[in-house]
Amino acid sequence: MKHIISFPFLLAFLSCTSAIQTTTDIDDRKNLTRTGNLSISGYEASVCPIIKPLDKKFCFTVNISSKIDNEKQASFKNWGAIAVDSSGVRHNIEWSPKSLNKKPTSKKIPSYYGGKNQWFNEGKGCTKPFKMEKGFVVKLTPLAAPFHLSGDIELKWQFDEYKIVDGKKIKIKKKNAAKQPYRDW
Repeated sequence: MKHIISFPFLLAFLSCTSAIQTTTDIDDRKNLTRTGNLSISGYEASVCPIIKPLDKKFCFTVNISSKIDNEKQASFKNWGAIAVDSSGVRHNIEWSPKSLNKKPTSKKIPSYYGGKNQWFNEGKGCTKPFKMEKGFVVKLTPLAAPFHLSGDIELKWQFDEYKIVDGKKIKIKKKNAAKQPYRDW
């Protein structure tokens, strides 16, 4: 099976791994990075949690890409972000001042109707510490889209739970959600 990596997410992975020293750290970052898009809107995002807490905050490296030919669509001033912990508590992610002031870069992309600019931006957002051990969700929402959008980019992290029994680490199996049978439409 071939994996096709789009240009912005290759940049996201490289930027997410830029401050890493060992291959184990690179593997951890690769496994922690999540990417997603907002259906047919032309928005894409990649989020990588920063493992070490910074100033008693949890931070994330965020990469945004917009195929909408407008620079402000990739500006962090026009994006909202929240983190939702495993118990459903929402934590606002605040963009760093450097991220808010950073100008997006563009790349000309060939399209059926001629060339079009795609805008890219990378920044950092932080929130108050919360329990990440059981998993969490980061939701990114464009605040100033040129058309009506419903929804947001939702990126999930789920981690296996373990307990110690007789000195051995045993994985706790999660119950699968009830599956509905196929309804022949």
